[in-house]
Amino acid sequence: MSFWRSCYLIFCLIVVGGCEKAPEEPAFDETPEAAAINFFTAVYQTRDMDTVLELSTPRMRRLIESYAAIPNVQRHILNRLYDEVNLTLDTGNIRMRTQYAEQMTVTIVMTGFYQDKKIDEVRRVHLKNIKNHWRVDEIENDVYY
Repeated sequence: MSFWRSCYLIFCLIVVGGCEKAPEEPAFDETPEAAAINFFTAVYQTRDMDTVLELSTPRMRRLIESYAAIPNVQRHILNRLYDEVNLTLDTGNIRMRTQYAEQMTVTIVMTGFYQDKKIDEVRRVHLKNIKNHWRVDEIENDVYY
């Protein structure tokens, strides 16, 4: 293979490889929905206390810190333990403009199992916009419980 042909081949590979679009990660706390789902994911799936605290308002942070561990947060703040859980948002076919909002309420539907028993719950999560970052301020108990 000639030098120019190999240079052309390398150039083509670079151009084609550079055209791939990286998958977009959902915004961590840019929207109230993302902040709420990331909060519950950190509590029930990844069990990451740092993420839970980061996504909390100062009021919620003090409450969470008083329980010191994720299982305690699940048991005492959320009143529900899960061995495995699936989290979904109930948007109700409404999409609000959130860039100017100071507060928002999001509904999370949790479906999972605890000790081989299926448990479905609905939680309303109240969030506040603090310096363009959505933070969980309050979590209502399941209204259908």
